[in-house]
Amino acid sequence: MPRFLPALVALLALPALAPAHAVGVEAKLVGDTVRIEAFFDDDTPAGGAKVAVRDGAGALVAEGETDATGGWAFAVPPAGKYTVRVDAGDGHATTTTVTLPAHPVAGETAISAGASRAAVTGWQRWAGAGVGLVGIAAGTVVVRRRLRATAARSARG
Repeated sequence: MPRFLPALVALLALPALAPAHAVGVEAKLVGDTVRIEAFFDDDTPAGGAKVAVRDGAGALVAEGETDATGGWAFAVPPAGKYTVRVDAGDGHATTTTVTLPAHPVAGETAISAGASRAAVTGWQRWAGAGVGLVGIAAGTVVVRRRLRATAARSARG
């Protein structure tokens, strides 16, 4: 059994590396406002999250709190790059970069960097969970075979 101890410790430590409940943010330019959507990776809204918008020099441009739907909006600042930080509490925070164009396009335009809400909460999330479950099953099979082989060798003498 001592030979399996490092593998057992590694398997027990792996869940600590995975985020328990990640928060995401998506920003869209809608007319003369920037609309922020904060959400958890299970596609529930991050209501009551603190939002801070800073310019390239780090100066605070706007701050507020998301509503029950995870939404918050602020007036469009001058064109450029901004950092949006969303803190939903309990260690659930994220930061994204928002680029405001000099000449906005009519309609709703995604302006945040990173994965969209659909990518974070869609089928890819379930595919990752499936891969994780297959890995756990494979690890279980390997450990059981090793234990059986060790028991068979011990029984033979």
